[in-house]
This record gives sequence, C-alpha cells and structure tokens, in this order.
Amino acid sequence: MTEHDTGDVPGAFEMLLEEVDAEISLIKKLATTATEKGEFETAKEAITKAEKATAFRKRVSDLLEEWNEQLAPFGSLPENASEGGKKISRRDLGKLKKGLRTRHDEFYRPILQALMDLGGSAKMRNVLDRVAELMKNKLKPVDHEPLPSDPEAIRWRNTAQWARYILVKNKLLKSDSPHGIWEITPEGSTWLNRLTRAK
Repeated sequence: MTEHDTGDVPGAFEMLLEEVDAEISLIKKLATTATEKGEFETAKEAITKAEKATAFRKRVSDLLEEWNEQLAPFGSLPENASEGGKKISRRDLGKLKKGLRTRHDEFYRPILQALMDLGGSAKMRNVLDRVAELMKNKLKPVDHEPLPSDPEAIRWRNTAQWARYILVKNKLLKSDSPHGIWEITPEGSTWLNRLTRAK
C-alpha cells in the first residue's frame, strides 16, 4: 500500500461522522423553528434528541481515535501480500478515499493559532476566516463542498466547529464565552506554545 492510503476504516468513520453532523444540524434547525412557532414541546424533544446525537457522535469520534492510535498499524498490508498465490488487497471504496475530508483534529492547532493572532478572543466568523487562511494549503476540494443534508453548511466549517467542541471539552478553549465568541484559555496558549517550540 502507498504511504498516503488512509485505509477503509478511518474513511468509513469519517463518512459516519459527516452523516451524524448533518443530522444534528437538521435537528437543531427543527428545534429553532419549533421555538419560533411556539411549539415548545416539539422544541424540547428536538433538543433532547440533539443532545443524544451529540453524545453518540463523541463516542464515534473516540472510536476513530482509538483505531488511529492503537489499531491502524495492523490494518496495512505489504505491497506483495498474497494468500494461496492470489494477491491480497483492500476493497476499493472509490469516493470514500478520494473524498475523505480533513480530519477534525487537524483543526486544533489552526483554531488556537487563529485566536492568538486575533488577541485571544474573537467572533466565530473571524476565527474561521483566519483558520481558512492558515489551512488554505491543507483543505481539500471536498472540504469546500456543502453538506449533502444541509446545503447552507460548508463541510470544513462544520468540521472546525466540532473541533472547537473538543477543544472546549479539553479546556483549551473557554466553555463560558458569550454566544458566538471563541476564547482561548491559558491551557490552550501553553499547549500551542509547546507545539510551536517542538516544531
């Protein structure tokens, strides 16, 4: 296998995460619409479902990390692998590998760097604009496409918002920032400085 081949399993996880992301986005829109119409019981049910879907998404993300850290090395086959004289190869998932989006963990450092560049705190829109500049050579064509289930949501921006959620959970970004504002924590600054020195 070639060095850039990510394998089928990570790709399958990423596809699942994308579908879950789209579903959560739709549920949240339903909750907002129901609230605006005064249908509070429907809104409450939608919010509960969104919370459960978010928890499910976290479990899938953890499984992907576990695969990448502990199991992925055993998923590779040497170029000349064979069994009974027949060459062994992975099944070709075509679009799955070609369209594999940039992973959410690749957004951690750019998000923190963007916030440092913007003084430690900024509106989400401004942070994402700066992230786009920092990642312009890393984002793939598929990252710039809208989500199939939500044409208004650009894939990479959606992935970046999930990355922000994980950074908050790990206390690298503040959890009590005003709505629409992203803020780096002292721990986030320390983590970023450590990465910069190690480079």
